[in-house]
Amino acid sequence: MKTSKIVRYILYIINGFALFFFIISAFSPHIQPKTWIIPSFMGLLFPVFLFSNLIFLIIWLISRKWKAAGCNLVVFVIAWGSIQAYCPINLLHPEKPENTIKLMSYNVMGFAYHTHKKDEPNRIIEYINKENPDIVCLQEYFINKKNPEANEAAIQKAFTNYPYKRAIYFDQSDIFKYGVAVFSKYPITDARRIKYESAYNGSGLFTLNINGKTVSLINNHLESNRITQKDKEFYQSLRKGNIDSETLGSLKNNIVSRLKPAFLLRAQQADSIAQTVKNLQTDYLLICGDLNDTPISYTRHKVQGALTDAFVSHGNGFGISYNADYFWFRIDYIFHSQKVKTTDCYIDRSIKTSDHYPVLCYFNLEE
Repeated sequence: MKTSKIVRYILYIINGFALFFFIISAFSPHIQPKTWIIPSFMGLLFPVFLFSNLIFLIIWLISRKWKAAGCNLVVFVIAWGSIQAYCPINLLHPEKPENTIKLMSYNVMGFAYHTHKKDEPNRIIEYINKENPDIVCLQEYFINKKNPEANEAAIQKAFTNYPYKRAIYFDQSDIFKYGVAVFSKYPITDARRIKYESAYNGSGLFTLNINGKTVSLINNHLESNRITQKDKEFYQSLRKGNIDSETLGSLKNNIVSRLKPAFLLRAQQADSIAQTVKNLQTDYLLICGDLNDTPISYTRHKVQGALTDAFVSHGNGFGISYNADYFWFRIDYIFHSQKVKTTDCYIDRSIKTSDHYPVLCYFNLEE
């Protein structure tokens, strides 16, 4: 048997395994982690399987192996929904009609733990005021009770454009308060916490009156993966190739031990949000925030439900919203119901003060 033929058969086998894992990862959002945890890890590797099979497709097309290329194409068609969710392409952008409402969702990382002064403004607060959205949904909203330049009154005063403000706190002490907040140019008539298990994270259901229409808005900050600074340093060493097999094994065990409970807990939280949505009776629903999970995850799939992902409808590319330590993922989202019509959605990478980029969306409410 010729060497080239042996190599080709080996490539067939490798491509076969890659296609198999690609399909599992593509459909992993439909599997509750409590039922089977492995697909949740496979979902994280979705881009790896996507690009590896894309390379195989190019190889088979160049070498004119049409059956092998056809197998890859069929799998891409089957997984197209997940591909579009991970990396949408929208070449056309409709014009924004009059009275379009601008929404921002932003994990502000405690406003980078900087105060806001007239002669030394907080960059995040300054950015939000400059962008001037009609509704601002903040995660990791942090108040320092002991600092007159960072207490609740100071922070709320800093947002000069918003007469309506409501915050829901998930953790607080004698010194600080921490949670989610909504700042709005429209009246906020109600705000309550969605009940589920979490020590520091949570979701809030806010009711807004927008031009006489009742709009339900859910602002989320779901469970994080609890990746430590040491894990991040290991990851940086891995990227640079400065890591031995023993350290690599330790890194793998550490990350798995952190990701598994986070997958399970976020799944419970997503189920609670989905149940809340099911019990709502509204034509106008917006869900936004930091889900701490990728587009190929049970969490995102469950929270979105029958709603539309605004970035998938109007955005382009991977939409990376988390920017720290080379963990480049889209984990911040805006979903909306059918009668909420969006005309644009994008991630603004011009500000890097937080470890997240803000997500901005323009929408109108249909009659």
